[in-house]
Amino acid sequence: MTMDRFPEAIDATPDPTLVVDGDGVVRAGTPSVEAVFGLDPDGLSGRSITDVFEDPAGVDRDESASIPALETGSGDDAHDSEIGRDATGAEGADDAHDVDALIDTVRAGESRSLADGFELVVRRGDGGAVPVRVSVGAFELDGEPYAVVTAIDVSNERTRQLTLRRRTETLESLHDATRELLKTTDREAAAEAAVSYVDDVLGHPIAAIWLYDERRDVLEPIVWTDTAEAVVGDHPTFDADGRSITWEAFESGEPTYVADVDDEPERYSDDATIRSELVVPLGRYGVLNIGATTADAFDDSDLAVAQIWAATVTMVLVRIERERQLRRREAEVARERDRLEEFASLVSHDLRSPLNVAAGNLEIVSDRLADESIDIGE
Repeated sequence: MTMDRFPEAIDATPDPTLVVDGDGVVRAGTPSVEAVFGLDPDGLSGRSITDVFEDPAGVDRDESASIPALETGSGDDAHDSEIGRDATGAEGADDAHDVDALIDTVRAGESRSLADGFELVVRRGDGGAVPVRVSVGAFELDGEPYAVVTAIDVSNERTRQLTLRRRTETLESLHDATRELLKTTDREAAAEAAVSYVDDVLGHPIAAIWLYDERRDVLEPIVWTDTAEAVVGDHPTFDADGRSITWEAFESGEPTYVADVDDEPERYSDDATIRSELVVPLGRYGVLNIGATTADAFDDSDLAVAQIWAATVTMVLVRIERERQLRRREAEVARERDRLEEFASLVSHDLRSPLNVAAGNLEIVSDRLADESIDIGE
């Protein structure tokens, strides 16, 4: 059966659309079914709609990781959506991911709009799984029940939502980590907290921090993740005399992303196990290195988050240094105050006896002068 039997308006629909009978058997499909999903509409004719759509829960785990659940709303919007579904007599949100519920809707001659339709998966002609939102429009032709089933590819929408959700979660975790980092009171503790965040929250298990030793003019490894130790082993000390991507980034003050370390002439070792690397300077205090054992493992988003975190760590290191300078100054002031108090005590003690003698002599002279003035008067 072809689309010729059905209204021309259906054939003109730009979205992939199937016409199914009252039993849920495909009778025809628009050309866009093949254009979007790579499925031959004629080849689908006579097959159950269950051969086209799958439950998202039935998709292999590896595939489902790239097909995030589509969130139709939150808060009041989600509540209003549920009310709308109940008002239409639909079974509610629980059946939105159920192919059997789609079949039941078709057989019952009911309609579902995209707003309260189904969120299912179409298996493309090349075997790939595509997340779709499905609507159902019931109609009759020559007294026989049919339904127009339209599937909208929402993979881009879901990808955008997933990206936005991940960014939101990252920013929230960054805020929480910053508050914890601000509690640290020394450089080593701050470095350890910073590397733990990169591993636990950002999901980059290979990370380390080098801090600058001004006296020796070197970058010394201070803290690293367990995975970094397992992959790299002993972390080297970098200086201006030896070649290294890390020292170049520190000296320039510019973040550096090396997509493939093997192609970088300034790499520290020709036998490096790290294939791609993010090196982000921490001001004049050191560098944060994030690595991976595969080439081109990071994107612009990774670099942006690493730069934000590095700026936060640098700010904390500045605060720690200023607090240390303040404590040193307060100690110097306290020592100076103690010396002045000791000096004042000594001076007071040394001057007390001469002053007492002078006071006594003054009293004697005053008495004599008083006696002489009486004699003269007489």
